[in-house]
Amino acid sequence: MSDYLVTGKKGNGKSLVCVGRIREALLQGRVVATNLDLYLEHLLPVHHARARVIRLPDFPGREDLDLIGSGNPTSDDGLVDESRNGLLVLDELAVFLNARTFQDKRRSGLLEWLVHSRKLGWDTYLIAQHPNQVDKQIREAMAEYHVICRRMDKIKIPFLPIKMPRVHVGFVRYGMERDSILAERWAFRGNSLFRGYDTRQRFREGYPHGPYSYLPPWHLKGYRIPLPAWRRIASAAMRVPLEPPSAAPVAVVPGKPPLVRLLERLPADQRMKHYRRLQALGAL
Repeated sequence: MSDYLVTGKKGNGKSLVCVGRIREALLQGRVVATNLDLYLEHLLPVHHARARVIRLPDFPGREDLDLIGSGNPTSDDGLVDESRNGLLVLDELAVFLNARTFQDKRRSGLLEWLVHSRKLGWDTYLIAQHPNQVDKQIREAMAEYHVICRRMDKIKIPFLPIKMPRVHVGFVRYGMERDSILAERWAFRGNSLFRGYDTRQRFREGYPHGPYSYLPPWHLKGYRIPLPAWRRIASAAMRVPLEPPSAAPVAVVPGKPPLVRLLERLPADQRMKHYRRLQALGAL
């Protein structure tokens, strides 16, 4: 489980890098909760039918985060695989968790939830332009990794009239210190992600909706598009044949005694008389 503070100047790809991480998590079958506007039909393959993404309000409160539940339910044997944790991605942290508004009464509940996010099965990605904009408790006590985003096409190569490709790189440092160890690098091409989210999304206080779920791409677009031939062949080859259903046991109804069948042949006005006589003799 990890908490990431994702920073960078405007236009350096903070949201894009996090959307790239969201796509990776969804392809792995993990759950995602975010306040970003996503377009899953452009972010994932159109036949992907099991994506679970929860859209949070622009500025979520404690009650909104309580509604998303656990991001990684405990398995039957009681063990938890933290590599299957859900992703919580919150953009514009500098607005609703700003260091200058530390006396906001709504903040305490939100910070309390973030403190317990590991036990609830969530990895958190908190986006701001600079660490100093964010509440001190987050940047000093909660954030395990500091991700610094850079855009490579803004770096010029000396003496050569060429530009580097438009690649957004997140340098992941283990710790918030300036000389923290570089743990890894995330690199994403913008062209493959721009259509997957609203790059001009404006976050507002009066967001009119509560948390809700996005429909997977298959329900939006994929159900109208036939599977490619190679997918159909692979599915048929890997499909396990179902066992034929076992027949339900049939109840055996005992047949009528021979004397009763003979009585049924008599006229209706004589049946009862002969029935009582045979019953008195002990034949029935």
